[in-house]
Amino acid sequence: MPGIAFPPFPEDMPTVPLLVIDYELVKSGDQAELNRLWEAATQLGFW
Repeated sequence: MPGIAFPPFPEDMPTVPLLVIDYELVKSGDQAELNRLWEAATQLGFW
């Protein structure tokens, strides 16, 4: 059975980075990780 082939991703479609937030670092108060979480929420729209 042949595999499923997907068309190429459109080059004119806007994308944003998907940040990985370490919640153990957030819970421990790591300022750098808190800043990354804040940036994701306020600049990228992920919340």
